[in-house]
Amino acid sequence: GCGPPGECDPDAECTICDSNNKDNKPKSLVLKYHKDGMNSNYQPEGKASCRAGAYPETTTLTVLGESFVITDGQEFTITTDDKFDAETDFSFSSGFVDECFIHTSCSVPLVTGDRIGPFEVVAGGECPKCENKKCLEASVRQVDGRYVVDVTFDYEDLSPNREFVYYCHEKDENCPMTDLTPVGSDWIGLYPCSDSEGSFNVEPDFWSYTCYDEDIGNGKGRCRNGPGIGKGTITLDDNTAPPFYIQGVYNPIEELSAGCYVVLLNRYEGYSPPPYYNICISNNITLGE
Repeated sequence: GCGPPGECDPDAECTICDSNNKDNKPKSLVLKYHKDGMNSNYQPEGKASCRAGAYPETTTLTVLGESFVITDGQEFTITTDDKFDAETDFSFSSGFVDECFIHTSCSVPLVTGDRIGPFEVVAGGECPKCENKKCLEASVRQVDGRYVVDVTFDYEDLSPNREFVYYCHEKDENCPMTDLTPVGSDWIGLYPCSDSEGSFNVEPDFWSYTCYDEDIGNGKGRCRNGPGIGKGTITLDDNTAPPFYIQGVYNPIEELSAGCYVVLLNRYEGYSPPPYYNICISNNITLGE
């Protein structure tokens, strides 16, 4: 979204371009994919064939000669060397529709927050992305043919308005917790996105302490992942997972079903774990194809 200089409101609409403003045509657009498509508020069917309907939760999306393995809730960026054509086509590897297009030459508005079929317009041109701080950023890479998940965390000064999973036992008077100060026993867990429907009321497939190291059992523990308790990077890798008291593997990454996953930053002091108290939630990532 856009707003007064120095301010950022992710819920505010910002017009990237329209018929009255074609001088600032964008060369890139940040889009967010949704499996539940909606009709645009600004682009009628004659201008955008991407319409309301069900789209695949995970698919390979091809646009402008580039392919993305995309899942529900994931952002991606499309770019052009000069300017976008009137219609930008998207093809899907699976789903009820093979392809559809949106209008990108500005004779009809491109507006942040607008949903054009499965694509939400996030940013472009003079409407930059609202970078609200996430305490977790997860990414996937392949090493010798296997998937590895890197998790960067920073919650040393976390806002109470962060993105997190709300789940409280009806008898728990201390939930949701209000003290977000990092402690050494905080931990991250890898979960299928589908578990969110049960508020992650399950153990994770793969977990790791954010801070504790191999000396913690001897009372000499120190933070091994970064400069402080609440900041660092952890790699979840089947081949290098340390002993269970530092990280734990309930289900190896190589045995997980392909699809959407997220990482949660949790605290042990739940009413009856699981669930645990959730501190914040990461972006969605895709494992497999």
